[in-house]
Amino acid sequence: GNIGLTEVRVDEILLRLTSEIKKINSHYLVELYFGEFPEDEKDCVVFGNVELLHSALKNIIENGCKYSPDKLSRVDISYANHHVYVTVTNTGNVIPTEELRKIFQPFYRGKNEAEQKGFGLGLALAQGIAQLHKGTIVVKSDLSQGTVFTIDIPSYKGIQQGV
Repeated sequence: GNIGLTEVRVDEILLRLTSEIKKINSHYLVELYFGEFPEDEKDCVVFGNVELLHSALKNIIENGCKYSPDKLSRVDISYANHHVYVTVTNTGNVIPTEELRKIFQPFYRGKNEAEQKGFGLGLALAQGIAQLHKGTIVVKSDLSQGTVFTIDIPSYKGIQQGV
């Protein structure tokens, strides 16, 4: 099947998700922070599929809430060098380094979350969706910062310019 690609505003997806995730579980909190908007609107948008991007971001933000003792995901969106960056940060169980390497594998579940519905397929799909948009997802986890997912997608302008 061919997927419809359009100019997608990631900030609009994130605004929608803050209220949607609250509906999934009333204890879940999403704090959304905006960086400075770029001058060129084409740097605010990515060229892609809105449903797929929505699904990938929802998965990461919802996981952040689920695994954090305060049920909070902090989401930052920023724009630089013709890229759109979304970081999702939560405190909570730090993911051990050897598990970080496997976290994007389909059906992988961390040792300490066997009893919860784990990240499962979600992160593997999210990573696939990022790659489809010529982007990346990386994750870091440590006691000082918590667990931080960074989604990095070239903006529409960046793709037009071949950045």
